[in-house]
Amino acid sequence: MWLTPRFRERNSEHLSAPGTRFRVFGPLPSVQANTAALEILTRQISCVSSPGPAALEWRYPFLDRDLVAFCASIPREQLVRPHQRRSLMRRALAEIVPQEILQRRRKAYVSRALVTMLAAHWENLRKGHLRLEAMDIVDGSVSA
Repeated sequence: MWLTPRFRERNSEHLSAPGTRFRVFGPLPSVQANTAALEILTRQISCVSSPGPAALEWRYPFLDRDLVAFCASIPREQLVRPHQRRSLMRRALAEIVPQEILQRRRKAYVSRALVTMLAAHWENLRKGHLRLEAMDIVDGSVSA
């Protein structure tokens, strides 16, 4: 591992994954994944601080109980189809959204821009790695 043993020891509590592993005998893996995601969202929401006496109210419309129950009841085969991204959404919007929009590929310029930027600045980024070594966080002798 590229983190130094001393750094891992100091931060072991934060580096260890708090999540549970999938159980072989139990609910379907998709149900276990959905439950785990819902638990993570619940933890995140519970950490939001109250804005005080202001007239603001936090709402999470995508966590509506009926909507979550509906989404959890959709068979996995309808959600995940080989070589078809967002299959259910595209089929549901077929009569509303033009086919050019529905059938377009990813917006590749977003990921391409990141790769291009990393390639252009790679040497500077490698130099930054030395700072992490000086702080005893990263072991530079370990290759990525």
